Amino acid sequence: MSIDDTHSGEAALGEAGFASAPTGRAVGGADERLVRVNRRFARMMRQEVADLEGRPFVDLVHPDDRERAELRLDDLTVNTMHDFGRVRFVRPDESVVWGGVGITRVPLAGGIGAIVHVADLSDLVRAEERIGLVVGGLDDGVVVFDPTGGLVSANPAAVRLLGHTVGGKWGDGTRDVDVVLIDDNGEPIPLDQRAEVIARTTGASAESIGAVVDPDGELRWLEIAAHPLERSHHERFVVASYKDVSEHRRVEAAWRASVEADRAKTEFLSRMSHELRTPLNSVLGFAQLLQMSALDERQRESVSQILAAGRHLLELVDEVLDLDRIESDRLEVDVEPVRVAGALQEAFELVQPLAAAKGIAVELQLGRAGRAHVVADRRRFRQVLLNLFTNAIKYNRSAGRVTVTCRERDDSIVVRVRDTGFGLSPEELERIFTPFERLQAEARGIEGTGVGLALSRRLTEAMGGVIGVESTVGEGSTFWVVLRAAPTRIPVDQVLPPVDPDRAAQVLARTDPAHRRVLYIEDNDASRLLMREFLGHFAGVELLTASGGSEGIALARSERPDAILLDMHLPDMRGEDVLREVRADETLRHAPVIVVSADALPSRMASAIEAGAAAYLTKPVDVTALFTALESALESDSV
Repeated sequence: MSIDDTHSGEAALGEAGFASAPTGRAVGGADERLVRVNRRFARMMRQEVADLEGRPFVDLVHPDDRERAELRLDDLTVNTMHDFGRVRFVRPDESVVWGGVGITRVPLAGGIGAIVHVADLSDLVRAEERIGLVVGGLDDGVVVFDPTGGLVSANPAAVRLLGHTVGGKWGDGTRDVDVVLIDDNGEPIPLDQRAEVIARTTGASAESIGAVVDPDGELRWLEIAAHPLERSHHERFVVASYKDVSEHRRVEAAWRASVEADRAKTEFLSRMSHELRTPLNSVLGFAQLLQMSALDERQRESVSQILAAGRHLLELVDEVLDLDRIESDRLEVDVEPVRVAGALQEAFELVQPLAAAKGIAVELQLGRAGRAHVVADRRRFRQVLLNLFTNAIKYNRSAGRVTVTCRERDDSIVVRVRDTGFGLSPEELERIFTPFERLQAEARGIEGTGVGLALSRRLTEAMGGVIGVESTVGEGSTFWVVLRAAPTRIPVDQVLPPVDPDRAAQVLARTDPAHRRVLYIEDNDASRLLMREFLGHFAGVELLTASGGSEGIALARSERPDAILLDMHLPDMRGEDVLREVRADETLRHAPVIVVSADALPSRMASAIEAGAAAYLTKPVDVTALFTALESALESDSV
């Protein structure tokens, strides 16, 4: 084979490669006109090869891209591919096709020329357009950053969330994208702590949160997630998403504020209960001691008045606490079949002294419905009736009348309490069940807190019933309660009798006379004195006292008492901590702990019992309940 034959073979192979290349190929001469064009490029341009050869290359390019697509061969390195990026070509029918253009400067027979490589990007552009439509419709902002931190693209949501048309680079010292993110303290977040920069510099996905100031001066909180996207030649792009979490932050802040407010309210009510019940403990406690003494009739009547007034004040405190529990969904009701007549009769007996003092006649007209049963919480139903009876008496005219009727209606029982009082206007009827609304009570010198009817409504609804009122100014009012009739009948209610002071003597008679020592941990002097007087009537008991938690624990360890009485509000320690420390001490586990506290919140009571308390008594202390609990504790200890 001759040398000429060899050159002919190489030319044939080059021609074959040019014609069968997977991309469009064209050869441009020094004058930038196309010398040769392969069929793939001709098909892409929808023209014949002959129609393309001889034309200037830039004439095929979209006018907006021509400056970038000029060959400028003198600026190119020989035999090196130079990437010109995406270029739009215009076809004869004026349609546009995107091509990825690369140019290689090569020597030709007539001088310097170029091989133009054109990849048809039509499918890729269509896919990107579809993706763009999806991304453009997202509520979250999406921004693409190039390896230098420059912004490649941003969807409309990103522009809206970031507050302007984004542009520039992150951290190039010029614009920083004009976006300043601030933290919870209002301080700018350094660039190296932002997710977009972390993802670009480390190659790992990153998340961060920050706020931008919107045009109205409000903070718009953004949750940012940035992900690296590795390209060829180890180029690292970053895709960052921006999610507006402002509303979530506001809701979260409101929830935290609500929790804090609820905690503060609980603490306030606990403290209020303690501060009110502590002096009441002395008032009612010493009154009970007096009632157990040998008194003449006038003295006994005076003591009865003290007890009645003190218990009334205690009821007002309990009503406020009950209202809070209901509004906080913490009140539990234990419904069961309750005989209507029994509940009405008990409430009637409790208000008789008040009615007699005011000269009000109370009449029960129960009929057959009185023998029926309703689905109710026995104690709460009695509380509702007592509130209605008491109001009917207090807001009545002198020598007035209260009439109580009971009727069956379908599957319900209706109790009506009618008075001959002053009546209520339509405006007053709208406010009558509002907490702390007392209408004209102050002007008429009527005592109360204004929570009784509000509490009655909540209790009735909690039992599945309805309460309401009808009234005519000058004629009186009728309050009514509707509860579901119980499907079964039960025997006459086993109503617990009122506390009987004489029962204390019976308790004492059953007490083990053996010597017992009881430790009382209490910081209030009057309460310690009262307990000493109480236990002075308890046979065979020696009382030890401590005014603080630390002192009480030390005294318990040295004296080994048979039982411990514990207040929950101490100056140096929480009562719960004292209780747990006593229960954890091997030498003190034998001693039952009875809590005697002014804190009547159910959660505190349940917590103390769970921590190991044998019983929980609330101040004001009922002497019978105290003796019963102490007797049980000492008997348990002696077993």
